[in-house]
Amino acid sequence: MGDKMLIRMGSISAIVGAVLITFANILNRIQDTGIAQAQVKEAARSAGFFVGDSTVIVLSVVLILAGMFALQRTLKNESGATFAKFGLGGAILGTSIVVTTVTLGITNSALAWVSEISFASMLVLFGLAIVKGEDYPRWIGRLLTVGGVALLSTGILEAYSGPIGDVANVALPVIAILTSALTLWLGVLMYRTTQRATAHA
Repeated sequence: MGDKMLIRMGSISAIVGAVLITFANILNRIQDTGIAQAQVKEAARSAGFFVGDSTVIVLSVVLILAGMFALQRTLKNESGATFAKFGLGGAILGTSIVVTTVTLGITNSALAWVSEISFASMLVLFGLAIVKGEDYPRWIGRLLTVGGVALLSTGILEAYSGPIGDVANVALPVIAILTSALTLWLGVLMYRTTQRATAHA
């Protein structure tokens, strides 16, 4: 399978993953999830994603991870590519923890903290990679970086002060929606890039 096809598949994965996690986010805010689902929701929320259904959680983060793999392969600038490689490491770690905790129904504050740091690192490093390069609009990179810093800041605040309602109900959903929208847009841009490459082939 060629690099162009891998990037195209990754771009579609990023788009679908971003749409799914946004849709689940909305559903999670308007319906009663029950005790078991509330435990799953709390584990996912601690990782920076507000979703209620375990299947959607797993599918969404795996699809977004595939999109990050594709994004990393499209970044040509040397320093940007280096940032992206480290960001991909954060994405792999964070995704692995979320999939494990959600699938097995584990609620562990230490794991939640590590996953939150991992996703925050992913956002910051991919944001810096985009800012350093010329492959994508730099404003997307700046917003990703801001989202990552905000996610890390809220995590630190909750780690020292305990769960804070205002943070849980306002800040984290905003961060989740922002990053989902940016992931969706990056997926669209990646797909357009493969289309242009095919047209000029």
